Amino acid sequence: MNKHSIICSNIFQSMLLLAACFTTLPTLATPSQQVASGGVNYVNMVDYLPTWQQQDDWWNTTYLLKKNFNDVCMDTFCSGEYTNIEALSYRCSVQVGTGDVGECVWTFAASEEEIDAESGKVLVQPRVWQCVSPLAAGTRAEDLVATLSHNQNPLTTTLPHTNKTIYDGLLDCLY
Repeated sequence: MNKHSIICSNIFQSMLLLAACFTTLPTLATPSQQVASGGVNYVNMVDYLPTWQQQDDWWNTTYLLKKNFNDVCMDTFCSGEYTNIEALSYRCSVQVGTGDVGECVWTFAASEEEIDAESGKVLVQPRVWQCVSPLAAGTRAEDLVATLSHNQNPLTTTLPHTNKTIYDGLLDCLY
């Protein structure tokens, strides 16, 4: 065999090996296929969104929500018993078969600390809130992302098919 034949033979063998590997890999089911097979009914918003642009819009929206909360915290929610409320994460579930949002929950945490004068121990009173956003039934994931992502202040943007905002949901939850 000449050098050219050996190279071609090696390339052909490599291609056969790759083909064999890919045909034995398990197939990845789409969310709708998982529902049809009795698998998953709801997924995280970012896992549902089909395009990277929508996913990027969603990540930017959650970033802006935290920023918006920090901008208003000291004048509102953080002026009471807990002055160090931190926005943790904003998550929404989406029904895979319909694209309807199941619910959105924003999790917050805070604590009150004091020093025990006799022992020197730091005494901590932690607090966690799970604030549900006031979404209308049947709100589509794409509609929610489009509404909130085209705004610099998604916290006070009116939610689709309602006269409510995410901020309104926080008033009911954090006070």
